Amino acid sequence: MGYASREFTLMYFTQGVVLKKIDTGEVDAFFTLYTKDFGKLFLRAQGIKKPDAKLRGHLEPLHFVVIGFISGKNGMRVTFASLRDIFPSVRQEEQKLLIGLSMAEFVDRKCFEGEKDERVWDEIVRGFLLLEKETFTTEEKAQKLEGGMNGELSVRMSPASRDFLRVFEERMQSALGERGEDVRPPHLIKSAVY
Repeated sequence: MGYASREFTLMYFTQGVVLKKIDTGEVDAFFTLYTKDFGKLFLRAQGIKKPDAKLRGHLEPLHFVVIGFISGKNGMRVTFASLRDIFPSVRQEEQKLLIGLSMAEFVDRKCFEGEKDERVWDEIVRGFLLLEKETFTTEEKAQKLEGGMNGELSVRMSPASRDFLRVFEERMQSALGERGEDVRPPHLIKSAVY
């Protein structure tokens, strides 16, 4: 008499910030997140582009989420996602959106998959929370250039935006051990508590 073997798959839960989304096929997508408990992860979300998908709307770049995932023979797959914060002003203001996407790209480029680092996580969360609270003047917001693709306006970073991003990148480099000391900005950004 034979016995059926059962393999159990563990589901992991953690908090994370969605750094990047890559659409694949008609209904699937891959996501890069930096998570509190696992560091940077590359996860597949099956069927996320279907109109009735339970994960739809939760996993978008710059969303702060709680996710559940499993690790299988075909990689890691998202099985649960719950939105914690969407950083509304970051999504509504062009300068903040540009900074937020630049921050996400920097983290994606500098961090290796699966390397958990509490200090890096803290800097990412702090950076996005400060960006959400940051205020830019009307002049700083209106940094638009003619001549984007197809003749439309394109947005560029204002000097204040570049300063904010520079401080974030320097603090991240320090957290990653790329610099030997904590970074102290040469001047204070208006509302940043760096």
